Amino acid sequence: MQNNKIENASNVECRRSDKADKLNKATANLLLKLTQLNNEEFEQAVTDMMRQIQVLPDNERMICNNYYLNLFDIARELRENGFTA
Repeated sequence: MQNNKIENASNVECRRSDKADKLNKATANLLLKLTQLNNEEFEQAVTDMMRQIQVLPDNERMICNNYYLNLFDIARELRENGFTA
């Protein structure tokens, strides 16, 4: 019985780790793509992405808003500092 609890806890941690890895990869890929856009394309991408999350429930929308706004700030800063992929 104890082994099952340990194994289940281990499986949950692995799934969390996998999800975190996937989120980190997705974030890095999105940042990379955003830095490759020209100014007009970048602003359009920001507008489109923010519009898409408006259909989410309030709590999810608030989390996504914060995530995307921070992501866009990072992308803008990278672009301003001459980062190119």
